[in-house]
Amino acid sequence: MKKLHLFIPVILATISCESFYGETGIVIDDNNGSRIEDIQLTVISDRGKIETSTDSIGYFYAQKFINCGFNPCHEDFTITLKKKIIKA
Repeated sequence: MKKLHLFIPVILATISCESFYGETGIVIDDNNGSRIEDIQLTVISDRGKIETSTDSIGYFYAQKFINCGFNPCHEDFTITLKKKIIKA
């Protein structure tokens, strides 16, 4: 019976909410459909902030692994995009 009492806390300790928050994708120009490089992205949620930028083909990866414990993982976040425009 003692083994059963030790086994239950081990199972409960391994049950938790683990998840990714954020997004991956490609930034595309709405006017001509081309991919846009060097876009600065900021993902903000109650779990923190992720900052990244698009690569040469417009792709971005802005995800973070989180462990919420026994609380539900909230997946609400805001993405902000910025592009520096250099005028000649």
